[in-house]
Amino acid sequence: MALIDEPWAKIPEALIRDPEIKRSDLIVYWYLDFRCGKSGKWFGGQKQIAEAVGLAVRNVQRSISILLEKGYISVHRQGMKRSTHNLYYVLARTKDTQERHDAHVVSDTAS
Repeated sequence: MALIDEPWAKIPEALIRDPEIKRSDLIVYWYLDFRCGKSGKWFGGQKQIAEAVGLAVRNVQRSISILLEKGYISVHRQGMKRSTHNLYYVLARTKDTQERHDAHVVSDTAS
C-alpha cells in the first residue's frame, strides 16, 4: 500500500450519501475541510476556491449555498460590505472537532 505524502481531507459519509449533494458540492466541501485544517475555520474567497478546484465561481457559490442550507458549513462575512473573503466553518466533523468549532463561534460572537 502506498502512503500519501501530501495533505488530505475527509468527506463525511452522510455528505456522500446525500442525494441532493452534487459532485461539485463534494469538491467544494473537501476544499473547505482541507483549508480549515484542525481549527475548523478558514478565511478565504469564492474566487480562490474556484481557482483551486477548477470550478466556475458561480458553481462555487451554488455549492456553498447548498452546503449552508444543509448545515454542513457556516459562513461569516468579514470586513467591509465589498469584501470578497469570508470566514468559513466546516460543521460536518467528528464530535471533538465540532466542540472546538462551537468554542470558536462562542468566542467570535462574544467579542
